[in-house]
Amino acid sequence: MRKFLVFFVLLFGVVCGAMAGDTWPQNVQDDTVSDGKCNQIFWNNGSVELEVYFDTDVYVNPSCELNLDYWLNLLEQRQDDIGSIVVYGSADRQRRDNIPDKNIDLSIERAQWIIDNAIPDAWKSYCQPKSAKQSQKCQVNIMGDANDAAHSSDGGARNSNASARSARIRVIWRQEVCQQQTMDKINQIKTKLEQIRPQHTDKTDKINEALNIISQLNGICAETGTDLYASQSENYSFLLSQLGTILVNLAATIPDISML
Repeated sequence: MRKFLVFFVLLFGVVCGAMAGDTWPQNVQDDTVSDGKCNQIFWNNGSVELEVYFDTDVYVNPSCELNLDYWLNLLEQRQDDIGSIVVYGSADRQRRDNIPDKNIDLSIERAQWIIDNAIPDAWKSYCQPKSAKQSQKCQVNIMGDANDAAHSSDGGARNSNASARSARIRVIWRQEVCQQQTMDKINQIKTKLEQIRPQHTDKTDKINEALNIISQLNGICAETGTDLYASQSENYSFLLSQLGTILVNLAATIPDISML
């Protein structure tokens, strides 16, 4: 019994974690950099975003305090959890040379800077600011000074806006997917339950309950690699726990189950 319990936990265990950090909302027309720092990290439901603020007309390392250590360590540790990346490069409407059209080029350079300095090496090749064809793994958006104009309180005046004068990365964590190994084990259990059901009529109700749960599990994961939304993943885990409880109960009196 103990071996069965350990095996079931190892097979179907779910590892969960929680992380904390800054949250939305954010003032997108704020002319100040928080605490004199050149970057901020914002946590959202299912994603995390880095913002790096630049000096006017500049796309290289900002002159204020820049610290990307936490961000880079986070992505390095959770690289396998990355589903996709969205990059934004933008500018404010103030230019020293009074040529606003150059803000498009400036936005491209800022996007390239943040790709070069704040994305894991394995993902950099997917992010191409100057490419017309976007990758499914990484989309790069060049905003020019459109964001600053849209949010300006005086109709899009050329103002010095740190929030618009930035580059941003939004990392969207990947969803859980249906695993072939788990699906195979569930169907192996199904086959065994169907085989022993005629010989254990006193356990028919429990066996049928387990088979019904397996049918629901196979309905959620019909194909290997299917992405699961949070509600589906939670339901899948709940059904697995119910199935485990029934199997432990059956294993107490049915050797074929305890040896499965």
